[in-house]
Amino acid sequence: MFRAKPPQELVVGMKVEIHPLLHATNCLFYGKDAVTKRTWMTGVPERTAFKYPAIDEFATSPACRLMYLRVGCEAPAKVSAPNGITVGRLLRSLGRFWGSKPPEELARDYVDGHMGTEDVRWRTTIGRGMVWTDWRKAFVQKKGPSIVLVAEEMVW
Repeated sequence: MFRAKPPQELVVGMKVEIHPLLHATNCLFYGKDAVTKRTWMTGVPERTAFKYPAIDEFATSPACRLMYLRVGCEAPAKVSAPNGITVGRLLRSLGRFWGSKPPEELARDYVDGHMGTEDVRWRTTIGRGMVWTDWRKAFVQKKGPSIVLVAEEMVW
């Protein structure tokens, strides 16, 4: 189901499935620290999503070449891959996104007595105590190569 190459175009209204490994991963991380929810919740020895063979499967079915991740920030994270977006590609892009700097004017809104604007990252903008719940839905917003993936609201 998550191994078929992306079609040339996706059509609005198509049913889009999200890969189970994405549902099983805590997606609030920097770099490659994408630990599975089981590891994160139980404290068993760390196992990241990158250790599973399914990391090379496509992130959605149907697969796509362009994806916008709505993750509770002012701007979506953008992911692209000419041959289709895999789970690994999506997670690596998301890790880079959380660790990247938001626009300066937005960063000023999140500065406190412990940090300057140079220390603010996108991850900071959703709060330090927030935890990942899940991906809510994926859909084709307009005809073309892209899918929008929407996160559930994050909770304390």
